[in-house]
Amino acid sequence: MQLTHPVLERLIAAEDLARALALLRPGELAVAMLRADGLTDAQIGRLLDITPASVGARVSRARARIVRCIPELRVFLDGRVSPATRGAPQVSGLREVFTPAALAEKWGVTPTTVRRWCAEGRLPDAWRTDGGRWRIPAEAMRDFDPPARRGGDRRSARYRRARAALDASP
Repeated sequence: MQLTHPVLERLIAAEDLARALALLRPGELAVAMLRADGLTDAQIGRLLDITPASVGARVSRARARIVRCIPELRVFLDGRVSPATRGAPQVSGLREVFTPAALAEKWGVTPTTVRRWCAEGRLPDAWRTDGGRWRIPAEAMRDFDPPARRGGDRRSARYRRARAALDASP
C-alpha cells in the first residue's frame, strides 16, 4: 500500500513521522496500520481479538502520548475528522467511498432511496460490507444523475379531495 498526501510528505521530511511512530506501542502500531489500510474498528477488533472500544482506546492513548511528546503535531492530530462524518467520503484501501446516508443528504433523498438504487444496480460498483451495509465508490457517482425531486402536493388524495370540497363550499 502506498499513501501519498502533502501533510504526510511534510511529516516524513521533518522526521516527525519517525519520531511519532517510535512512540507507538506494538498494539497501537498494529491498529494504526490496519486503520490506514481502511479497516473499521469492528474489523480490526476481530483481527486482533479485542473489542472495537479497545481499538478506539488504543488510538486515543497513542494520540495523547504523541501530542505530549511532540506538541507540534497537535495541529495535525486534532484536525483529523472521522471518516464516518456524514457527507465525508470514507477511505477503503485507496478509494473514496460514500455511505447511503451521506449521498442521501447530498442529493436530497432518503437513505432508503439510495439503498434501493444500489440494489437495482443504478449505482455501479456499489457493494455490501460483511455487515450488509452499502458502500458506494466516488467513481460510481461520476456518471449517475439522481432523478429530480418530485414537486407538487405530496399529501394524500383523500386530504386533497376534502380540501377541494371545503374550498368549493359557499
